[in-house]
Amino acid sequence: MDIQKVTSEQQLSKWAELIQTRLESGQSIKEFCLINGISKATYYYWQKKVSKAKCTVLGGEKESKTEVPSGWM
Repeated sequence: MDIQKVTSEQQLSKWAELIQTRLESGQSIKEFCLINGISKATYYYWQKKVSKAKCTVLGGEKESKTEVPSGWM
């Protein structure tokens, strides 16, 4: 496995946890970022990447469940 890919996946995982922590805390994004020393731009950047990654994973699962018609009617 490519080291760069592993590092990217680790960062994605870290940010997914941070975003989940923020959601569970009930804090606003502004407040959470201020407390944790994160710029709002960075938070939104990673929020978008995490969301996109989740959509890709869910999209892949959906495709694997797709049934192919057998030709019988």
